[in-house]
Amino acid sequence: MARGANNMMHSISFRLVLAAFGACLLVPAGCSRTQQSRFYLLTSVPEVAPEAAREEGSLIGVRSVQLPEYLDRPQIVSVVGANQFRIAEFDRWAEPLATNFAAVLAENLSMLLPTNHVVISPWGTDPAVNFQVVVNVTQFHGQLNGKASLTARWALLGGDGAAILRRRSTLSESATAEGYAALVAAQNRLVTSLSREIVEAINTSSRHARGN
Repeated sequence: MARGANNMMHSISFRLVLAAFGACLLVPAGCSRTQQSRFYLLTSVPEVAPEAAREEGSLIGVRSVQLPEYLDRPQIVSVVGANQFRIAEFDRWAEPLATNFAAVLAENLSMLLPTNHVVISPWGTDPAVNFQVVVNVTQFHGQLNGKASLTARWALLGGDGAAILRRRSTLSESATAEGYAALVAAQNRLVTSLSREIVEAINTSSRHARGN
């Protein structure tokens, strides 16, 4: 009698498992929820100088943008405490960050300088580059609903590769809201600020080259 009762219970349990499995097949969203990844890009500043006002003068080359290894990943890195970072699983860069950073820097220089002539390495031997920009980023992260920071050592070189000046920029921006979108927006403003510092150096060096 006890054996029959046990067999009946096993049969009922097996049917319940089958029913649950069938429900998952019919309604997958109810049994397994997969979070969708979100992708972000840095973007350039709006055009400042009118097209007609641009000169045919200096050719600027963005020679290199180097990032530390902890940022060399698809996931966005944020700060959660002293010497502690979070690597976001579902909030990612849409392309390698160094590539995006260099492209936006070049586009910013093109927009902020009175010239369209900005190229990214490798540019070969054809163009006669007047100035080269080298950027070594040592810090580029922030806190969610906090501050974003950018520290970079950068150099402005002549066309022959000789250093004209070397500087270290330490910049910060507050995120205006919670979440990764606001953090990336703050980081975007940091790249704009760095671009403006480089533009000022290029303008100053161009004036000195012209003897003004």
